[in-house]
Amino acid sequence: MTGRRTGARSRIARIALPATLGLAPRVWHAAAMSIEIPEKLAKDHGGVSADEIGRKWAETMEVCGGLDGDQSVLDIGCGPGRMAISIGERFDWSNRYLGFDVRARDITWATREITGRHPSFGFEHIDVRNPLYNPEGAVDPCEVRFPGEAFDFALATSVFTHMQRDETAHYIRETGRVVSGVFLSSWFLIDDEAEAQIAGGHALFTFAHALDDGTRADRAMAAETVAHPLESAVEMLKAAGFSDIEHIRGRWTRIRTGRHNQDILVARKR
Repeated sequence: MTGRRTGARSRIARIALPATLGLAPRVWHAAAMSIEIPEKLAKDHGGVSADEIGRKWAETMEVCGGLDGDQSVLDIGCGPGRMAISIGERFDWSNRYLGFDVRARDITWATREITGRHPSFGFEHIDVRNPLYNPEGAVDPCEVRFPGEAFDFALATSVFTHMQRDETAHYIRETGRVVSGVFLSSWFLIDDEAEAQIAGGHALFTFAHALDDGTRADRAMAAETVAHPLESAVEMLKAAGFSDIEHIRGRWTRIRTGRHNQDILVARKR
């Protein structure tokens, strides 16, 4: 597997920008994607900015996570395929990719429009209960078994920002079961620096609603925007077999310029 580092780290590495890794991102042009996601499906995935956001994430996966066109990819909470299209276009559709989501309509569209053109990019619907996106789902989120096996790289963007600790821990354990290499995930993470920004009125979110499991919500409905303690997130990743964990701070704290609004954790198997 390419792009993987060796050696465990005794503490979390915190980096402000991926340029510190010594890798140069590719240059993308502003042309529309080759497969356009309908507006009604894209609205929960960046709306009119879905193309730009997807490309930025694909760049992050390469620059921060070492993703290349030879690796197999698992996309947790793939939606209608924004990341699939971005990864496909970045690496000439050479990856083996599997995405899954709780929304059946997203998977139906992605299978028809993306898999129909690029058979190595597949999608599966999992009927997992989610108060925002699939409230009538038959499967408890703490009991779901991820599809597929033996992936090199996994991503979960804007997934744990809508989940509490037990659900998140189960998803991470499942990721550890099927992934042998890198896991790149996005979060809202609370540590001393983030707490100071919130207390000073500088952060974009206050996460004022403390929940029983140690997570915090920005609104009364917990699933809308959830923050996890950084220490808790790292513990969950380590318990699932990941190490060499890097924290890339998100712009939501307004501490420094980040790549994305959300925090990123890049975790690697030894």
